[in-house]
Amino acid sequence: MTVVAKFGGTSMATAHSIRQVAGILLANQERKICVVSAPGKTTAGPKMTELLIHNHTLALLERVDDLSTKLGLEPKSKRALIDKLSILSQQSDEARVSFGEWCSAYLLAQVTGWRLIDACEVILFDTTHVRVQCTWKKDERVIVPGFYGWNVHEKAIQLFPRGGSDITASLIAARIGAILCENWTDVSGVFDTDPNQHVTASHYTHMSYQKLLKLAQEGAQVFHPEAIAPLQSAFIPLRIRNTFATEHEGTLVQ
Repeated sequence: MTVVAKFGGTSMATAHSIRQVAGILLANQERKICVVSAPGKTTAGPKMTELLIHNHTLALLERVDDLSTKLGLEPKSKRALIDKLSILSQQSDEARVSFGEWCSAYLLAQVTGWRLIDACEVILFDTTHVRVQCTWKKDERVIVPGFYGWNVHEKAIQLFPRGGSDITASLIAARIGAILCENWTDVSGVFDTDPNQHVTASHYTHMSYQKLLKLAQEGAQVFHPEAIAPLQSAFIPLRIRNTFATEHEGTLVQ
């Protein structure tokens, strides 16, 4: 039985939070596939994706160095991050932007010892649809960068819409018939309004996919609306949980 666990940008934003993510993965043996977003914003700066989009090289290198140093990476491993960024930057704007998710996956793989599999090997954009190619063994524990894949016709990296790591996770979960897809973020599930803005926000312990889709289409950013259909069609439940409050069960969607 396999659980697909996806972690958003806030979960991957700092060395401390990355270690928390590693602890969550290792706490449940059924969590065998992890999908990650690019490091999110911190008090010191914006999301890594924003730095990549605007090609703010110096700030980006400082962010990469800060994360890798605080995680205790060896010089060889730190060099691999810079080399990857250089390679992607020479390809296309979309390739450069994909570095954020690859960076998160690489850092988490270093901490957990799990195998990093590039999304270009897993997510294949075809003419009319997206295919998922499983390149791992049944019980292997792997980390896949979200948000991007490989366009098989153009022979180039292609991005999902912003927030597309949710789509990556749901497509993989549907493809392998996961027993559960987890979406780890910075709120303890789904609320009727933003709990960070309204202390009286009401929490949903359970909800239907139809209700979640309605909320997502109305602007709620807890889960990407395009990520809902693959899970719903495959009858795979989704649980939305808080990386920083693991004692809370969050919201179960089915």
